[in-house]
Amino acid sequence: MILTNFADRDAAWLALMEAVRDKDGRVNSAAIQSLITLAKYVPRKVDWKSAAPTIRHILNGTNLFALQHTIRTLLKTDVSLKLAREIFKDDGGRMLFVYLRAENEERKQLGRDLLKRFSGKDFGANEADWKRWAETI
Repeated sequence: MILTNFADRDAAWLALMEAVRDKDGRVNSAAIQSLITLAKYVPRKVDWKSAAPTIRHILNGTNLFALQHTIRTLLKTDVSLKLAREIFKDDGGRMLFVYLRAENEERKQLGRDLLKRFSGKDFGANEADWKRWAETI
């Protein structure tokens, strides 16, 4: 929670993102709540490069409770499309493709919005087209 006082520093955002994967539920819940707060009240561009492996794991489903909040945080902080190769390598970003099939329209749109951010393109809700794109980066 203290890290929310340092919203102007990428290191605070990165530490919180790392903590989203902590095995202690109290820690990962506090981390995601802090990221939600920062993204809502003081959103800014964050260089997520050093957290790319962690983001990749989250987008592969290591903390499903944090997934949609992580996606929103990445969108609000203008995640760079330069991270796409790291995120999608070796069949990464799997949950974004699952979100494309979601019945919940908000989740479907969240997944698509982050895919568009990473690709700079829009393949609609067609999962096969998105997967082909991911294989080419």
